[in-house]
Amino acid sequence: MGDVLTQSEIDSLLEMMANGGLEEEPEEKEDKGAVVQYDFKTANKFTRDHLKTFANVYGNFSHMLSTYLSGTLRTTCKVDVLSTEELAYSEYMNSVASPTILAIFDMQPFDGGVVLEMTASIVYTIINRLLGGIDNDIDFTKQFTDIDIAIITKVIKQITKFIDDAWSRVLPTTTKLSRIETGSQFVQVVAYNEPTAIITIKIDIGDDIEGFINVCIPYIAIEQVIRKLDESMWLSSKKIIVNEENKVAIKNKMMKSSVDMTARFNSSTITFRDFLALEVGDVLRLKHNVNEDLELSVGDIPKFKAKLGVYNKNYAVKITSMIEEEEEDVGNAIPGGDK
Repeated sequence: MGDVLTQSEIDSLLEMMANGGLEEEPEEKEDKGAVVQYDFKTANKFTRDHLKTFANVYGNFSHMLSTYLSGTLRTTCKVDVLSTEELAYSEYMNSVASPTILAIFDMQPFDGGVVLEMTASIVYTIINRLLGGIDNDIDFTKQFTDIDIAIITKVIKQITKFIDDAWSRVLPTTTKLSRIETGSQFVQVVAYNEPTAIITIKIDIGDDIEGFINVCIPYIAIEQVIRKLDESMWLSSKKIIVNEENKVAIKNKMMKSSVDMTARFNSSTITFRDFLALEVGDVLRLKHNVNEDLELSVGDIPKFKAKLGVYNKNYAVKITSMIEEEEEDVGNAIPGGDK
């Protein structure tokens, strides 16, 4: 209790303030030239490309989860990736609130467990809506019962396929739920000083409920396939697949596709009065010479000149020449371009 001032000390301070005698202590200037020690043992394991890949993967996962929750809970659900960062496993576990749901997954080809944390607000809202409850009558601080865990386990098993679908663009994975825990003290998938990637996903259910899903991926679990997380690697490999394998398939499908071809006479014009007076049996005079070629179009694009004739008792056309496409003057097409 030594910090409590006596009445005489309070009176003395008030008198000093009234007389302007109370002076502020000068702030110590920070030495900008001071040397800061760096521990190389704590160097970041995940590069910026790795974290960007995690953001892309779980961004796709978020879209699929949003659609699933909106249909299952019959309300609007917004799911977005909030952040991706690297933390020591101990730092992440110390930040886990209680109560919470911790799902431990076995993901192949990863060598080790992956943790998915779902906060109590999300868990209880999902359970409550599945059982026909309302959102404003939920206690988020109570411990989970066996029935609660059984219900949310079925929901988590449903969303594991979204994880595999989201990862499929980077590398094929097979995800299985190993177990469910409700306390961080029961979850130790790696040593506490091991680096992990933490992907934080924000979920908004309706207008009032919000919560988070945190995905914890230890570096040691993904170390064997870490090279495939390099964004330039998996994007370039995807590009090669599109150029080489799909090119032939696309060409074959295009060769089998159908196109509309139309043979046209030269257009003619009549007055609106004549149009209203048209009757069955009237003859229209076209501005098309008997010996003049017809215009043969593919879709709406004129491609050929053709002669009209008969083949097997059907009207037919014989191609006589191709219509050369006029090259567009780029300088005239672009404002300010050279002419």
